[in-house]
Amino acid sequence: MPVSDYIASIRSRIGTDLLLLPGVTAVIRDRDRFLLARHRHSGLWSLMGGAVEPGEEPAEALHREVGEETGAAVRIRAIVGVYGGEPMMVTYPNGDQVGYVTTAYDCELLSAAVADQDELLEVGWFARDEIAALPRRDWIDRVIADAGVGPQVVVIRPATPEDATAIARVHARSWRETYGKFVDDPEMNPWFAVERRIEMWTTALEDTATPPMVAVADGEIIGFAAAQRTPEPEAVRPEEVTALYVLSSAHGNGAGQALLDAVIADRHASLWVAADNPRAEAFYRRNGFRPDGAVSTFGPIPRTLRMVR
Repeated sequence: MPVSDYIASIRSRIGTDLLLLPGVTAVIRDRDRFLLARHRHSGLWSLMGGAVEPGEEPAEALHREVGEETGAAVRIRAIVGVYGGEPMMVTYPNGDQVGYVTTAYDCELLSAAVADQDELLEVGWFARDEIAALPRRDWIDRVIADAGVGPQVVVIRPATPEDATAIARVHARSWRETYGKFVDDPEMNPWFAVERRIEMWTTALEDTATPPMVAVADGEIIGFAAAQRTPEPEAVRPEEVTALYVLSSAHGNGAGQALLDAVIADRHASLWVAADNPRAEAFYRRNGFRPDGAVSTFGPIPRTLRMVR
C-alpha cells in the first residue's frame, strides 16, 4: 500500500532518517500452525501487520492491515505481547529506516487469505518446526514462542440465578474501570457499589425468561451482555443491546465480540455508549453501528450517544 499522508509528511522533513512508529502484528494461527507471509521488499517470511495511523485504535489497524494485505477477516482472541528494540528495525529498499514498537495479537482466521501481490508474494500455513527452516525475520521467533500452544478458552453461556454475585462484581468493577473518572470518589458513589448490583442481579435473574449471556474464562465470569426487544412503535430499532461489559484485564481475548454475537448476532439493533469512550465506540463501529445523533445522560455519565445499525 502507498505510504500514508502522515508518514509522507514526516519523511518530507527528515528524509530517510530513522522513524519510530507504533505497529500491530497479527499472529494468525490454528492451534500450533501459523499463517505467515513472504514480503516482496525482503523476500523473507514474517507475520502480517503494519503501522497504526493517527487516531486509529490498534485493533482497527490490525483488521485494516490484514484486510489490505490478504483480503481476509480475523477475530482477535488475545494480546500476545509488545515488542521493539533492534530486531524491529527495518530499512526499506528506498532507504527509509523505521523502528517499530508493535503489539502482537493472537488471531483466528475467519475467511480465505490471498497475498495481495503488492506487499506480499505468498502466504502459507506452517508448523513451528517448519518455520525454523524458513528464511524469515528473526523477531517472529520470539512472538511465536510467546503465543504458546493455545489461546485462553472463553465460554459463552446463559446466566443462571447462581451467577448473580459474580455478574454484579464484574458490573461494578467494569463501571469503576470505565466510568470512575466521571465522579470524585467511586468508593462512596452508589452507582459503583457492589451490594447494589448484587441485589439488582439477584432479582433480575430470578424473573427473566431471557437471561443475559456471560463470558467465562478459567472458571471465572469476565463479562456479560444483554439485549431486549423494543416493541414500542416509535423505537428506532426492534432490539436494544442494554449491557455489554468485559473486565479490562480480559480486553483483547475476543470475549466482547463473542458476547455481542450471542445476544444480537447480525440483527438490527440500537445501543447507548458513553461519549467519552473511544474504545467502545470503535468496537461498535466495527460491528456496523453508527451514531444517529441522539444524546442523553445516564447516572454519573454526563453524555451518552445512541448508535444504531
